[in-house]
Amino acid sequence: ATEGGAGGEQQQCQLEITTDEETFEVEEPVTITVTNGGDEALEFPNSMLGLEIENRDTGETYSLFSAQVINTLEPGESRTFEFTYEEVVSEIGTGTVEASVNGDGCSASTTFTLA
Repeated sequence: ATEGGAGGEQQQCQLEITTDEETFEVEEPVTITVTNGGDEALEFPNSMLGLEIENRDTGETYSLFSAQVINTLEPGESRTFEFTYEEVVSEIGTGTVEASVNGDGCSASTTFTLA
């Protein structure tokens, strides 16, 4: 039996992005963790692993400042990014937020709420 999915030449992608909460309140740190659950190293375009944070309600995106240098996430390796609630909300407001990462043709996203 063959497994469903995109198929083709695409490598087995097991990139995961998670937050430590589903809803963040005022003064809570917004913590985002990116994990390479696969068995191959993944390359990303910058020090933030190509992380993008967008308010799905308004379309506003949070500007992340990162070094434009290739970063590798080894198999099983995780990186955690922490932002203050205030700095994120001051730029994109409250609502439903999507955080996504993209590297080596491998992407993952998660949503959370800024209350």
